[in-house]
Amino acid sequence: MKTPTIGLCGLALVLGGALAAALPVAAIAADRQAYGNRLETPYKAAPADEINVSGQLHAGIVAYEQGNYSEAFRLFRNISALGVTEAHFRLGMMYAEGIGTRKSPRQAAYWLKLAAGKNYPGATEMLATINAAENAGMQANFGGF
Repeated sequence: MKTPTIGLCGLALVLGGALAAALPVAAIAADRQAYGNRLETPYKAAPADEINVSGQLHAGIVAYEQGNYSEAFRLFRNISALGVTEAHFRLGMMYAEGIGTRKSPRQAAYWLKLAAGKNYPGATEMLATINAAENAGMQANFGGF
């Protein structure tokens, strides 16, 4: 019986595959050595009861008033996930005006709807303004149809 041969190209493929498989292992080992067990521990968000919501809301308002819009947006976005109605309203306004983020009437409407659903002052009116502007823009773009 004849023993199979793989030839030079086949040997290169086999060795290349083994080398490619070994590289990620070596890279992971080097990262573990450099960064310790932090790579093995998945990120876990703090429980909602450990987050100082009013402190983050206040910090967001202060950042906004000082003109640090990206920081204000980040803070409002973080606490909006916890259902903070004022953060929903402020995010809606920032999206509507394009402050601290790109202008997005769709995102503005989303956040303002959440705030309006909880009767936040001014949210319903702002949502109506955005919807009217969107409708007027569509009529202008499509010749009134």
